[in-house]
Amino acid sequence: MFTVAVGHSIDPDAQEAVAEVLEQCQTSLGGEIPQAGVLFAAIDFEHQDILDAILQQFPALELVGCTTDGEISSEMGFQQDSLTLMLFCSDEVEIRAAVERNLSAAVAEKSQAVVRAAQAKMTHPVRLCLAFPDGTRANTSAIVEGLQAPWGRCRSWAVWPQKSPRRSRPISSVAVKCYKMRCQFCSWAAIYYFPMALPAVGGPLASATP
Repeated sequence: MFTVAVGHSIDPDAQEAVAEVLEQCQTSLGGEIPQAGVLFAAIDFEHQDILDAILQQFPALELVGCTTDGEISSEMGFQQDSLTLMLFCSDEVEIRAAVERNLSAAVAEKSQAVVRAAQAKMTHPVRLCLAFPDGTRANTSAIVEGLQAPWGRCRSWAVWPQKSPRRSRPISSVAVKCYKMRCQFCSWAAIYYFPMALPAVGGPLASATP
């Protein structure tokens, strides 16, 4: 069994938005406890408030994600300045999260280490992963090389590198201009300096290419 619940909100207030998406997800889950989640959030939210609310509701959740310049879901289609959350339940498939906090150098080696860190928390071999690297200087080719390296290219394996947005939005005050920065999420932490968050999936999965 594999169940996915989706919540999506366009409320500009972080606490109201996260309450709305959690209510939507709980309705879809029907009492099931999710093991993992993927969060996409507009850059202007108070991200730590959102992470705290989700993990207070589901303390053992393997949560990853990133800030985005637009969000798409099956619930609301394409939106901007919104919040969307996917929660995953399964009694066969494992999903575990790991993070590299500084991907500015040794990209392939650190990407490989992230996969090994996720694998260490799993009983099944990793079959698929989603990478959410910083979008400013991330070397996508080196990331993919590192993610594939532990098992070789012949393994049944799929990788979708996903860059969080490069853009930071200016916030003007009387004398100071500051910026809301993009970030990646992994469990309780919103990480701002060149990170990569990664959920790894193991279990009875198969991938196919056209």
